[in-house]
Order: sequence, then structure tokens, then C-alpha cells
Amino acid sequence: QILFQYVGMRYTSNLRTKTPSAASNMEGRKTKDIKSFILKESRRVVASYCEESSHSCYTIEDRPALENNSLVVQRVMLYKDSPTYSLSTVELETPQELTWKNFNSRQWSVNRLVVRLVYTKLMIAMGFVMEALQFDPQDWQNVLLIGLGGGAQNNFLSVVDFIMVNLTSIELSPTMVSMAKDWFGLVETQTNTVLVEDGVEFVHAAAQQERYKAILLDASGDASEAMVCPAKVFMQPSVIQDIASVLDDDGVLTVNILSGRDFIANEDEVLATYKPHFATCFLLRYSAAQRMLVCTHRKDWSFDKQRTRFMENFRMVDDRFDFALTDIISREN
Repeated sequence: QILFQYVGMRYTSNLRTKTPSAASNMEGRKTKDIKSFILKESRRVVASYCEESSHSCYTIEDRPALENNSLVVQRVMLYKDSPTYSLSTVELETPQELTWKNFNSRQWSVNRLVVRLVYTKLMIAMGFVMEALQFDPQDWQNVLLIGLGGGAQNNFLSVVDFIMVNLTSIELSPTMVSMAKDWFGLVETQTNTVLVEDGVEFVHAAAQQERYKAILLDASGDASEAMVCPAKVFMQPSVIQDIASVLDDDGVLTVNILSGRDFIANEDEVLATYKPHFATCFLLRYSAAQRMLVCTHRKDWSFDKQRTRFMENFRMVDDRFDFALTDIISREN
């Protein structure tokens, strides 16, 4: 059972009616006034959700800010009891002309082509960097996402037409799917399928029949644990072997690692646990405190051994996706 509470805000304005010429003269000032009004509240809760089955509660916030003097609003999904962890972040489409009728950001659309978080960009990029996925392919490319969150990865992969991704997303929580659809722009299509299912059971059933060119594992567990992502169940050897079985021979698995403490130890543990099931596994640093796991069945296909080639591929990804990853990866590795 899902308990849903909508948290709304009502705004009133006592603007006096102006003649067209006066309104035109005030247009610039009016826009500034609306921006200032929106920016007064840096974190605005727009919705709260709770799920009885797991006792997990979430809040969704809109966070306005000025970037190069333009108003940008990010929508963020958080654990209610652990607001340190952002489960998903998307950018909203700011109206070209702000008015007192359209200024409420909860009514704005999600810009599904914008990816804000570096880890999300990297999870999307690695399939192309390691040449498991192609730009401008002749055929559809099957991709599996385990752990939907707010759907930032799903949004991007499903709307970029020149990569022809046939995406299957597996999410255990129906609440998460509801939030993604209601607030984060998730839209299902013939090539963007979302299944409310146990990811472990899905890969076990698919192990003998399905193959994916890229698998993105971003399934979180208990936020109070030292390691939040991947969830504990995805550290079991039998589950990892099933994941390896559904990965194409030239495919790439990326695993998000999120820790509350013991960062290096947790990342090393994930690497050691996954490594026996693949020809190549390595950790790729993308910030001072975080590394991502990348695995493939291709031998000698690590970042250290293919650095020059992969860095050139990062530049290609940045050119096509505008991700700005090249400098980050070069600096951190």
C-alpha cells in the first residue's frame, strides 16, 4: 500500500492592472521580481511519499538557483530520514517568459535531455566509451537498467534518438515508479519498458535467454548501512553470475557505489566480489571521494590498459552528449 501526501503552496498577487504600454515598460522588472520571489526559497518540498512495505519515506524538492544569470530549477528525490542522499536529480524547463501564472515550478516539465549528476553521466557514458554501444547504429541496442530511482538515466537513454536504445528498467518499488512518472518525467514507450519486479529474479529468469549490450546497476538498499548502493543482495555471487550471464560478450556493466562511510574499503569490496565473474573489472574515479565499478567480458579492456583509446571515446561522448566528462576523468585518474 502506498501512502501519498501532496504538499502544495498557494501564492497570491495584488498586482494592479496596467495599460499595455506600462506593462511593456515593466516587463523586465516583472521578470526580475518573479525570479527573486522564486529564489527566496532555496528548497521547496513539492511532494512526500511513503511505502508501508519497506517503511521508507521520500521527499521531492524543487531547488531554484541562478546559473549565468538564468533561472535553473532542479528537482531532487531524497530519503526523508537521510536527506544527505539524493536518489535522483533532474532539471526542469524554465518558461521562456516568466509570469505570475506560470511561475510555480511544480507545473513545469522535466527536461529529459539534461543530466545533472556526474555519476549519472558516467553510467550512461561507459557503454559508449568501452564501445559496447554505438552512436548512430543500424539496429536497436538492448540496455538493462536495474534500479529506476527518479528515472534520470531512463529519461536520457529513451529520448536521444541517434543512439536507438531499447531500454528495460527494473524497479522493485511501485512507489518509486509512481514518483518517477508523477514528478520526474518518466514516459513508457515501445522501446522504454518499466517493470515493477525484483531485479534479482529478473536476471535469474533472463540468464538463459536475454543478452544486453549495457547493464546499469543502480539499486540502493538501506540508507543507514555503510554501503547504500549496490544493495546487499547484489553482492551475492549467484546474483552477480546471473548478471554476467545476461551481459553480451562485448557488453559493459556499470555499478554505482554509494557509501555513507568506509568509502575506499567498500569500493574495494565491490571490485573483489565482482571480479571473478568477468574478464575485466576496474574502478574508475570520478570525484575525490567516489569511484564506479565497470566490468566486461572483454580481456585487457580496463581503463589503465586502454587509457588513450578510452579518453578519445570520452571526448566523443562529450561532443555528442555535452557531458563534460573528459577533464574530470583525466584529472581524477
